[in-house]
Amino acid sequence: MSKARGIDELPRRRRPTLRFGVEILIDRGPGMQPYARDHEAVIEVVRQLVGPDRMKVRYFEAVPTRGIGSGPARRWRPYTPTPGGIPILLITDFGIGGFAMDQFRAQAAEWHRFFTMARAAGVDYTALVPYPLARWPRWARSHVHIVQWDRRSRPTAASPPTRW
Repeated sequence: MSKARGIDELPRRRRPTLRFGVEILIDRGPGMQPYARDHEAVIEVVRQLVGPDRMKVRYFEAVPTRGIGSGPARRWRPYTPTPGGIPILLITDFGIGGFAMDQFRAQAAEWHRFFTMARAAGVDYTALVPYPLARWPRWARSHVHIVQWDRRSRPTAASPPTRW
């Protein structure tokens, strides 16, 4: 303004919002089997928050890039981010649970590819992980905001870090 030039664009800060809805991606891998019944409770809470018409639920096993869908696994297709930058709520264990020698356990590189795809599409994501912080993989902490999923978890814990 001091140089008497017009402003072409107002500076903006990107802020997370649910006004466009949310996509819930639920891991059905072996490590998440003990929590299978709890998924419905999370879905219901989200449904009450955003409304049934602004949420989408899809399932995957191990990592979304291997295939994802809302019906039987044989109909799942490769993951592509939902257009419009709709935020993602991941319900997963990042391969922490299950059998240590499981040959189908997700690898860090596969998750990195997923996060890269989502970030390139302008998608924000938060993960609910049913294991304590000490068990979370280091690589996951640097890619996604993780909330420990337990009885004491509160919705405010899902607030993204300020660097978003």
